[in-house]
Amino acid sequence: KEFSSNVYSVAGIIAKEFQIGKKSSLVSGFKVESLYGNYNDYTFKSNFIELPILFRYYFMPENNSTIFMGFGVENKFKIKEKFKNIVLETEYKGENGYHLGGIIEIGYKSKVTDTMDFLLGFNYSGDFANIGYENSAYKMLNGVSLSFGIEVYGQKKN
Repeated sequence: KEFSSNVYSVAGIIAKEFQIGKKSSLVSGFKVESLYGNYNDYTFKSNFIELPILFRYYFMPENNSTIFMGFGVENKFKIKEKFKNIVLETEYKGENGYHLGGIIEIGYKSKVTDTMDFLLGFNYSGDFANIGYENSAYKMLNGVSLSFGIEVYGQKKN
């Protein structure tokens, strides 16, 4: 049985952006994410470790503010999941698994200081494949998210 649910996510990422020419880059890093949601009488929390790889294109990189878009792949490992039945007050563990998916992003990036940028964007992620699930209800198939970010540089960015 599959179900849909609205969830919220808290995530942190440490990433490196490698410039490819003047308008594009490759972004890769290590991300941890927790998803919180509910469905009927159940609440759940899922914890992931992720290794995203994105190609990003900037429309006006020479300006202090620019629009960007990107696409890439997302390797997600669900390392922990807990369900709680609110009515029966019982808890049980979900299944751990692996997700290989795609990411599409569009966003806005603005310089705050010489060593810091602010990012605001929309992301869509969808699974191509997943492994390790016996129950299809535990699969996380796709999602849309609003993201906020701060990029910090160790030295002044050109």
